[in-house]
Amino acid sequence: MKKVIKIIMVIIGSIIGAGFASGKEIYLFFARFGIYGILGLGIMSLVIGGIIYFVLSLVKEKSIQNYHEFLQTINPKYPKINQIMNIIVNSFLLISFYIMVAGFSAYLKQVYQIPIMISAFFFMIACYIIFQKNVTGVMKMNEILVPILLLLIFYLGSKITGIGESIESSSQNGFFSSILYASYNSILLIPLLISLQETKLEKKQIRNIAIGTSLFLFLLALIIFGLLYKGIFYAQELELPLIQIVAEFRKNISVSIWNRNTHFHFYVCHYIRI
Repeated sequence: MKKVIKIIMVIIGSIIGAGFASGKEIYLFFARFGIYGILGLGIMSLVIGGIIYFVLSLVKEKSIQNYHEFLQTINPKYPKINQIMNIIVNSFLLISFYIMVAGFSAYLKQVYQIPIMISAFFFMIACYIIFQKNVTGVMKMNEILVPILLLLIFYLGSKITGIGESIESSSQNGFFSSILYASYNSILLIPLLISLQETKLEKKQIRNIAIGTSLFLFLLALIIFGLLYKGIFYAQELELPLIQIVAEFRKNISVSIWNRNTHFHFYVCHYIRI
C-alpha cells in the first residue's frame, strides 16, 4: 500500500501542473460547461484511470523498458510512424519543460523581483539533480510536494458550501473537451508510467493505482470546479483565476468605525468568504 500511495503521488504530481492548480485548465475544459462539466470531470478521470491501468499492465506483461519499446509493442507494423511519434513526444516534453521553467521564473520575478535568468538557472539545476536518480528522485520529491498541495486544496474544498444554485447551465455537454484533456495529459503521463517499471508492480497494485489516481484526480478537480463557482466570476477570465479568488477571500475584511462625541467604537471583522 505504501508503494501504491507513493506512485499515486508521482502520477498526480505529473498531471497537476500550473494550469490545473491555478484553475485555468479546469475552467476552460470543464467549468465553462456548467453542470455538464462535472460529468466531464468524471469521464476524464475514468479515461485517465483506464490509460494508467492499460499502460502499466502492458509494461509489466511485455517487460517494456522505454518509450521506443512501448511504441513497437502497440504498433509493430509501421516503425516509421513510431519514429515520428517518438520525436513528437520528446519535443513536446522538452517544450513543456521550457514552459514550466519560464512560468516559474516569471512568477518569482513578479512576486519577489528575482531576475528571470537566476531563478531559471537554479530551477534547471534542481531538476538535473532530481532526474539523476531517475524515477526514484521524482518519487522522493513528490512525496514532499504533492501531499502539501493536496492538503491545501482539500482544505479549501472543506470551506465550499451551497454552490449548486450558482452553477450555470450550458447547451454544450463538454464530452469532447474531457476526452481532449485526458488525451493531452496522457502525452506526458505515458513516458512516466513506463519509467515506473523499475518499481516492479504487481497486478493488484496496478489496479489500485489506477482506481486511486482516478478518485484523487476527480476530487481535486471537483474542488477547484467548486471554488471557481464560489468565487468572483471575473477571475475566471484571468490566467491564474484560483490565485485571484483566494487572494480576494483573504482581503475580504470589513472595518467599521463609529464616532459619537468622545466615544469611539472600532470593530474589525475579518472573515474568509468560502
